[in-house]
Amino acid sequence: MGEPINTVEDHPRPKSTLAVLLGARQWPNFPSLMHRRERATTDAFVASYRDFKKYLQDPRGLALPTENIKDLFDDDRDSLGICGQIEDFLRDRGREVVAKNQPVIDFLLYFVGHGELHPSHDNRYYLVIRATDEEKLCDTGLDVDSLARVINNSARQFRKYVVIDACLSGTIQYCYEWQSLSKCALLVSSNRRDRSKVPAGERYSMFTGALLEVLRSRNSEDDASLSLRDIRYLSAQLIQRKYCSQSVVPEVHVPDQRHGDIAAVPIFRKWGQPIYQPPHPWRFLPSRRFILGGVGLTFVMMAVLLGYLIYKSRDPTWRELSGEVRLLTLYIDNLEMEKAKAKWLSIQQKYSSEQVQKQLELNGKVKQSLKQLQSAANDVKR
Repeated sequence: MGEPINTVEDHPRPKSTLAVLLGARQWPNFPSLMHRRERATTDAFVASYRDFKKYLQDPRGLALPTENIKDLFDDDRDSLGICGQIEDFLRDRGREVVAKNQPVIDFLLYFVGHGELHPSHDNRYYLVIRATDEEKLCDTGLDVDSLARVINNSARQFRKYVVIDACLSGTIQYCYEWQSLSKCALLVSSNRRDRSKVPAGERYSMFTGALLEVLRSRNSEDDASLSLRDIRYLSAQLIQRKYCSQSVVPEVHVPDQRHGDIAAVPIFRKWGQPIYQPPHPWRFLPSRRFILGGVGLTFVMMAVLLGYLIYKSRDPTWRELSGEVRLLTLYIDNLEMEKAKAKWLSIQQKYSSEQVQKQLELNGKVKQSLKQLQSAANDVKR
């Protein structure tokens, strides 16, 4: 049995996460889609794709680097070309990230658009891309089993999160290749019987609109990051409350849980929450800002002291007092105690105690000399 997933230590990190965006805004070879309020549906798909991509890139969102996102939305390649692009991206970008000592940990795939079953081929499920031909659905549609094989071959060691916003998308959990995917969690917008919806007058599809609203919510500080299970629960509540009997509730599936419940990992950071930063191994040391601040403060204090000394050196009274103190030191060094005593009394009478004290603080030798003078005076008394 594989090791369970640690949802704290294995928290997703932007530089270690790759993402692929799929879907379409037009289906020129699929006439039957044209009667389904096509313009409103198209606008909703485009808005859903754009804002979800914005969430992926936004520093306040998932904060993924641009080079870690492969955008294949409304791409005119056929299904083989799309799968090839995904495979190349996972392989090449994965190597580049590893070369920078940032091994890829997570892979996120998001699709928004139409999904169709092919009744003549055991109800196989296909995602409808731009190049899909209605008369040749099995050849031109994006077969979810083929997609699963590409993901499994190219991202075998990654944690895989697949979000599908399409009609009948719950069918995917019953596809053979998806059942064999390890470290994978699947979030779909509907079950295998219901068609996903674009509510009249709404900017987004029903599911992606709820997903984005959940990510933007600020209900609690404790849930800064959300797992797929959190997303499913919160978005289902929101959809049922908003659309009542018209609701199409999302589902989450984890086909293989030998490595733990991938759907419980908090992959989605709340939009606007701070990015997770792993603790630094040298976190007990002072920060760079603290060290630089201390060095800067030391230089400032030295500059102030130097300026003060220069200013005092230009003061005639200060220079005169310095000369008197040096002469006092000379008398003491030559053991001329009477002269030293007279000079010390003269200094005390001529200058203020504050001036004398500052001069003594700046000259340690004078302090020592005064001690010698006091000692000598005591000897004379004896």
